[in-house]
Amino acid sequence: MPARLRTLALVLGLTTMALPSGIAQAQTTVTTTTTSTTARASQADVEALMALEDWPGKLAGLRETFAGQMRLAVNSPRWRDLSPQARDELGRQLAEVMARHFAWPGPLQSLVQETYLTQVAAEDVATLLDFYRSADGQWLVKRLQPALDQVEYALQQQGRQDLDRLTHTWLASEAPAVASATTPPAPWQATTSHEAAAQRLLAATSVRQLNGQLFEMRLRAIERFQDAAQPLPDRPARFQGFTTQMRETVSLDAYMPSMVAQLTQQLNEDELTRALSFETSDQRQQVKAVDQRIGKVYGQRMQAWQRDVLFPALRQVMEAARRDMPR
Repeated sequence: MPARLRTLALVLGLTTMALPSGIAQAQTTVTTTTTSTTARASQADVEALMALEDWPGKLAGLRETFAGQMRLAVNSPRWRDLSPQARDELGRQLAEVMARHFAWPGPLQSLVQETYLTQVAAEDVATLLDFYRSADGQWLVKRLQPALDQVEYALQQQGRQDLDRLTHTWLASEAPAVASATTPPAPWQATTSHEAAAQRLLAATSVRQLNGQLFEMRLRAIERFQDAAQPLPDRPARFQGFTTQMRETVSLDAYMPSMVAQLTQQLNEDELTRALSFETSDQRQQVKAVDQRIGKVYGQRMQAWQRDVLFPALRQVMEAARRDMPR
């Protein structure tokens, strides 16, 4: 997922499960990173850049990230009083709301365009235009970034599933015995040059943010576990077993084999070699720096949109489900 949207995806991952309704209320103040005297890009350049950047694909990925959080919320203990059919219906209605709000063209199109026109320097827009018009830029949009996004999405899904499974296991009426301390397994090692190239690419592009996402997911799982385990007399032992197993299971080391396998299925060795050369080039570093600057503005603006537009729409559906759907 591009840097300018990753901040929003992480906020969603942190907050969706935080409130009783299952929806967060981000408190965000929109600020800008440029001054009023900075030269702005033309309407034509902004429209050309938006067309090259594949915003429909970006928003589809963000919608899937959000949908995963919503599915987790609907199937959490706080919604178990609804019948399975009612939970399925609630999930369908939430998916419809998200499809409308993340559609392109749609509500976010004017926000993206207005941000480029009023908050991003013309020099930065020109840098991105030059890059995305190039063969490398289009290869990133059409080939490399989708492959990396799929790895990230699969990691998020697996992490959620494993955390949910571990939580249920250690909150069950008969929790497993707490295992004695064992020596952690050695880090996974690639066995082919193809796997080694995939592992190097992940290290160059994704490991830092993926590790951060897993860390935040574990933090939220710990908070939920502590709340749910409060009435249990053996809570300390259960918590020890849960956190120990969680650290071993929901980690980059544990998931590295599956991430590498997925990436080698999507990109051949020549493509991975091209990606590694491309990702370490001076031009790519310049584009990443621009993306980081723009990402601060987009993160703030889209979090405000999330708070003021998206969350109220989702909350309305969830409150109606709580009020009207059969138990």
